Amino acid sequence: DSSEKKHPPRDFHGLFWMISHASEAVVGDIHIVAHAGEEGPARYITEALNILHAERIDHGVRCADDKKLVQRLRDERIPLTVCPLSNIRLKVFAHMKDHNL
Repeated sequence: DSSEKKHPPRDFHGLFWMISHASEAVVGDIHIVAHAGEEGPARYITEALNILHAERIDHGVRCADDKKLVQRLRDERIPLTVCPLSNIRLKVFAHMKDHNL
C-alpha cells in the first residue's frame, strides 16, 4: 500500500536514519526528501521536517492548512515539488481549478 494516509513520516524514521548515516560513510552527504502532505494532513509535513530532517517535501499541498507551517517553509526555504495531476488523480482536489497552487 503506497497511500500516505495510514503511513505517517514517523513510521519511516529508522529507515531514513539508517540511509542518511550509511550514506555519509559511502558517498558523503545525502539530501533527504520526503513525500508528505498530499493525502495526509499538514502535520505529516511537520513530522517529515522534524523527525526525518527532510530538506525538500514532495507534494506538500496540505501545508496550506497550517499558516505556521507555511511560514516555516518560507523561513527555512524548504521547497515543495508539487504534482497537480497526482493531486487530482488521488482526489486531493476535485478539479484543477480547486488546486491551491
